[in-house]
Amino acid sequence: DLVFNEILADPAVDDGEYIEIVNVSDKILETSGLSISSLTVNQYDTSWSTAVLSGVLLFPGDYVAFTPSKIQVLKVYQSEKPENIVSLESFPSLPNSFGMLVLHESAHKIKFIDYMTYSEEMHYGLLKDTKGVSLEKILLNGGNDASNWHSAASVVNYGTPGYKNSQYLDEGTSTSAFELSPAIFSPDNDGFDDVLQINYKMDEAGYQLNVKIFDSRGREIIHLIENELLGTEGSLVWDGQDMNHEKAAMGIYILYFEYFDLQGNVKSEKLTTVLGGRL
Repeated sequence: DLVFNEILADPAVDDGEYIEIVNVSDKILETSGLSISSLTVNQYDTSWSTAVLSGVLLFPGDYVAFTPSKIQVLKVYQSEKPENIVSLESFPSLPNSFGMLVLHESAHKIKFIDYMTYSEEMHYGLLKDTKGVSLEKILLNGGNDASNWHSAASVVNYGTPGYKNSQYLDEGTSTSAFELSPAIFSPDNDGFDDVLQINYKMDEAGYQLNVKIFDSRGREIIHLIENELLGTEGSLVWDGQDMNHEKAAMGIYILYFEYFDLQGNVKSEKLTTVLGGRL
């Protein structure tokens, strides 16, 4: 009913780590009486570093991220639901490289609700630095195998505390597409269709994206996105400027999308848009 959903063990700021859980049931649940423990196992003993959770009411599909300091977390991440980030007076120790976490009843440690191990190796392989990068679950009901976890996307500054993961996939998602809105945009700052919105929905986590924009004669106008780690869905924008930060001329433009994963799979798509304006 309650499962781990996101882990930040190596924060960019002091006391900025967090552990997020989500209610995957169809019931209203409450977190009082529950604890999260980090386990250290060696040949002599197993030590527990435990945090008793404060009471939070979770409706079906609700998220809550527990942290030593909500203020520190919000210095780094612009959460869509800051009210779902909760500070705790005590917090379990989270080693950066490897850890074991247990969600359990406070009064009965052996009554596990969820259990997982995490490690630095679970991060996206092309990331040079994982400090401040959270690990997100891809499929909520997909279990805690390493293949069901992925680094949060760069477009959310590598963390989504308190709300839906950037790498979240619906069960059965199988298509990848880009959509442009509106069909004609006019970057004249009149408050109406001033930017081109590029919506995407990927078929799996872990794609890196390049977007180049060409005019109708095939000349490159701007390299809009360069090797950006995507979430499974989201939006990008083009404000109509070229590589010299000048407004592009009115006309038809071609957006070329090339995206690839760590396995070397490369996909590409082309879409057209019209940049309009007053004559």
